[in-house]
Amino acid sequence: MKYNKLWVVGDSHAAFYSYMPLCEAWNIGPVTAFNFFTKVNVHKDIRHKCPEGNLLGFCFGEIDCRVHLKGRSIEACLDNYLVGVNLFKDSYKLIVLGPPATTWLSMGLDRTEFPTIGTEIERNKLTEKFTRLLEERCKEEGVLFNSPFKYLINSDYPTKREYYTHDEVHLNEKLAPKIEQLLKEKIGALL
Repeated sequence: MKYNKLWVVGDSHAAFYSYMPLCEAWNIGPVTAFNFFTKVNVHKDIRHKCPEGNLLGFCFGEIDCRVHLKGRSIEACLDNYLVGVNLFKDSYKLIVLGPPATTWLSMGLDRTEFPTIGTEIERNKLTEKFTRLLEERCKEEGVLFNSPFKYLINSDYPTKREYYTHDEVHLNEKLAPKIEQLLKEKIGALL
């Protein structure tokens, strides 16, 4: 089957995909990879907005890596996330889009917008592990996977700031052409 676009649903980081002509992206709010499977109303909204039979991408995990996973089980988070993803397997061709690198700011939990736990380096190492395990799990599940993460960090794990917006958390458009090309290579036969 040929698809004319990739529908991307996720937390606020899904907006990055709106920079790409290939994608139709929408932010469903502060939903985490861990709790995505419990959001029944969100599932209904996705099915309503994205007609069955389309190419559907999921973009969750940044919030989990920035705030929730330090000292917790990444595997349990991925179990939950993939339960949610697999709810759509019967009706869509799926791709999971890994989270970006974390902000370099260490804001703690006191801040209501974009709280953090740990240092930038700790969070990026955790995000790298999350991304690697998520890619492995997607392969096992027969779900396509792509991630911008490796393009967003330096070799010693600091985040490349030039790819982020003024809020220092979300990606700007600079990396979009590269990621769109990688997506086209990954799903090219489907387009």
